[in-house]
Amino acid sequence: MRIALTLTLVALAGCSKTWSDKDIAFVSVPQAKALFAEDGGTWLKEAKPNIWVDARNPSKYTIGHIPGAINIPLRSIDAQWGRVESFGTVIVYGATWNDPIADAETKVLLEKGVKSVKTLSGGLQAWVEAGGETQPGSDAKLIEPEMVRKQRPRRTTETRRRR
Repeated sequence: MRIALTLTLVALAGCSKTWSDKDIAFVSVPQAKALFAEDGGTWLKEAKPNIWVDARNPSKYTIGHIPGAINIPLRSIDAQWGRVESFGTVIVYGATWNDPIADAETKVLLEKGVKSVKTLSGGLQAWVEAGGETQPGSDAKLIEPEMVRKQRPRRTTETRRRR
């Protein structure tokens, strides 16, 4: 009886998936552009548009981002991940090569059940180096939960004087 119970517990413990860096599918800039040229639809599967997700903070996104990208900062991914549910392939990017924020956001989206998530190898830096255009502006649909706003450090006059 104990052996059967132990085997059952071991089997159940192995059912939960933890996402690691090995689960991240990286794509180069040319591969990402090719993905956007496809709609992913077949006669069995409805075509869905693909989407860029900028994992950087809103101030960096506003300065410049890949055209058409939406801004979902890692700190608010739990409140915003639903914004990508209706899309096909989701390509997450950060600032530069091996960006841990983009990698973390990719893993969270996989954990949330988003089916096709890729990470742009080299991030925005690789995009620009490959001749890709950027556009300035903010994301009008950016959701910043109240708790995230409260966590931000407030600037006081004393803090401003020190700088």
